[in-house]
Amino acid sequence: MAPGNYNNLPLILKRGFPFLLLSVPLSLFVSWWGYFAFPPASEYSDLLISHYPNLLYLKLALFQYHEFPLWSPSILSGAPFAANPLAGLWYFPNWLMLFIPQPWGFNLLVAIHVFLGAVGLFRFLISMGMKPLAGLCGALSFALMPKIWAHYGAGHVSLIFALSWTPWILFAEKKWGSVRGSWQQFISGLLWGGTILADVRWAFYSGLLWAFYSLYFEMSNKEGSTSRISCSNDIARKIRVTADWAKRFFLHGLTGLLIAAPLLIPLFEFTKLSTRSLLGYNDKFMLSLPPSHLAGLIIPDFAGYFEWILYPGVLAFYAVILSVVIPPLRRTVKFWLWVMLFSLVVALGEYGGTLNSFLSAIPGREFLRVPPRALFLSGLSGAIMLAALVQYYSVQDISYLKNTWGQRIVFVFTALLVLLAGGLWWMTGKIPVAFCWSAFFSIVFLSVLSLRAHHRISSVRWAALILLVIVIDLNTVDFTLVRFKHVDDGQYESTRAARYLDAQEGIFRVYSPSYSIPQQIAAVYGLELADGIDPMQLREYADYFTRASGVPYTGYSVTLPPFATGDPRTDNRLYLPDTKKLGLLNVQFVVSGYDLLSDGLRLRVKYGETRVYENLHFFPRAWVEPIGQKGLDAIQPVNIVRRTANRIELTAKGPGVLTVSEVNYPGWVAFLDGKQIEIQKTEDLFRSIQLHEGIHTIRFVFRPLSVYCGLLISVLTWALFLVMVIRSRALHG
Repeated sequence: MAPGNYNNLPLILKRGFPFLLLSVPLSLFVSWWGYFAFPPASEYSDLLISHYPNLLYLKLALFQYHEFPLWSPSILSGAPFAANPLAGLWYFPNWLMLFIPQPWGFNLLVAIHVFLGAVGLFRFLISMGMKPLAGLCGALSFALMPKIWAHYGAGHVSLIFALSWTPWILFAEKKWGSVRGSWQQFISGLLWGGTILADVRWAFYSGLLWAFYSLYFEMSNKEGSTSRISCSNDIARKIRVTADWAKRFFLHGLTGLLIAAPLLIPLFEFTKLSTRSLLGYNDKFMLSLPPSHLAGLIIPDFAGYFEWILYPGVLAFYAVILSVVIPPLRRTVKFWLWVMLFSLVVALGEYGGTLNSFLSAIPGREFLRVPPRALFLSGLSGAIMLAALVQYYSVQDISYLKNTWGQRIVFVFTALLVLLAGGLWWMTGKIPVAFCWSAFFSIVFLSVLSLRAHHRISSVRWAALILLVIVIDLNTVDFTLVRFKHVDDGQYESTRAARYLDAQEGIFRVYSPSYSIPQQIAAVYGLELADGIDPMQLREYADYFTRASGVPYTGYSVTLPPFATGDPRTDNRLYLPDTKKLGLLNVQFVVSGYDLLSDGLRLRVKYGETRVYENLHFFPRAWVEPIGQKGLDAIQPVNIVRRTANRIELTAKGPGVLTVSEVNYPGWVAFLDGKQIEIQKTEDLFRSIQLHEGIHTIRFVFRPLSVYCGLLISVLTWALFLVMVIRSRALHG
């Protein structure tokens, strides 16, 4: 193609050029793909705390135990793995990482999802009638959204997986949602079901967006196909259209719920028994976006806190402003203006007024503890409005664009930013980099906008310049929101302590009041923890563990034990554990970053500031307590023959009470000499059964009815969908 000849450009765009540009996120951090992502100012990442250990456990269960893991003994003395939303068990793209070295697997899967999300948004924008370059601007703005990459740094990979399906839900709804009697109409529901399996927290927001967009699209279609009618008839028609939509959408939404049943049904059971059900009003609005951070709509928060990142890019901000003041543009994106407003109000949480009080009462709201997660909707809306802006200035008559409010408003904002940057520099003597950044790109945008409005550049060059600014602006901000390091960086003492514990014989648990054995280190060395970090914790276990650790539990906490100020190195220094209660939890070793003076603890080894204590009141994992006798001296240790993900096999001699230091939970069944026997509860927590005289074989097996029901429902739903597809293809040849 000769320079300056753009005749063939649309053909190139249709054949893959957009996808080449959208692959930018795939290569954004390619030189660091061999490292784990972290927030810029934190030593903790959910990728290492939850997702990486869960993947290691899944590998262990499948390749060593040859079982599909429904239970995990890794942290908190055991919990239902199949019911944990962060386990990733039911989201099958996660299974690809079983065969890819880490952290390459996680980084690659995140990049692929962001790429697919951008492609989905591109397809959606094209279906809205936008030109490829305009669609590309919106899709690239989505792919490079700082909010996405800030949460990538925080390790919220499942949230990114779920978010990436949202544009495809919108595309499927627009293309097939209103097609009656066709299997395609259920595609949006299937995609939403996949979103639930990826991350149930985002499914709430994506479900709301899908529902309101579906209704808006339905009403818009009906209005466009109806001639002028009376007001009373119009109201009746709207009621009829809404009723028809509600019936159709109910079926589509139900499809998604049924697909996700293997997670949702066990999760519902787990939630009722967990501390999550005790969330108070303040807990539901934790980390609400401070109103002052609304300035992040135009001022980038370099290396900022990931939950409060709002910046959509300078161009997306001006796209929102111009969408408000330019009537033709406003009519095109009015739905997305409301979505952005909704997301901002929800993100404000406790500062958001009546709307958030209403949302807090919605069933399932306990999974949405952090309101600023709604800001992903703001970023998505900004990307769509940016695409609409590029489209508008590409197709409008140039003479109409010369004297509009658009350039004037951009000029006013640009002048204000320049004045603010200069004023802050003069007052503090320091260059306000974030203000200067926004002012510079505002000047660039104003210049490009003026050139386009005065016919100095073509529509293709206009869109190409916008693309260039998007990449430079957002890409630079993204790099400040993520840092990379190896899994062992800064964990020298913890690793040495873990190696020491791994060399010890027998089955035991480890407790650390100072998080001296991080969960990823414990997973690598196969250590089982009595403490742990997870949003889902059994209420009975939390109650017992509070007494055992000595650390008070004052309100909901994702960590057990809680850390009052968020600093594990010092927070629990004044609390002494009850070694006897820890002993019943099979805690043989206590690892601490400071001295512990509890009776029953003996210092075994010290690595720097990390101390490894032995608990002298340690109980074995299973024991028989003769009738009428109590205490550590009276018990008879039990031989554990085999232990896998969902099964424990023992041999024990009666008479007495066999107690297993494992959490009792619905779905565990016991067999004594091949016959099922009722499990009793000891200390309101542990599993126990009565033994009569003689040597016995005992099996504990995890067979959760909730999981099996969920699987059956999901399989039947998929089967019904496949039957619809086959019948449709047969009817249409």
